[in-house]
Amino acid sequence: MFVYLNLFLAIVIILLVTFFIYFSYKIIRGKKTINSWITLIGLSVFIFIVIWQVLIALGVVQP
Repeated sequence: MFVYLNLFLAIVIILLVTFFIYFSYKIIRGKKTINSWITLIGLSVFIFIVIWQVLIALGVVQP
């Protein structure tokens, strides 16, 4: 069960990273304003915090 959970977590993280790279590419290519950079940094921090909390909850990472 735990193996499948780790596999599922890895797939979710890969999908999140892929979506984030595509989204950030579209933002940067679309308009190079300060607002889009703030959005980019905020999204990356949010995704990092979510992944970190999931890893702590699963016991993979010790806080």
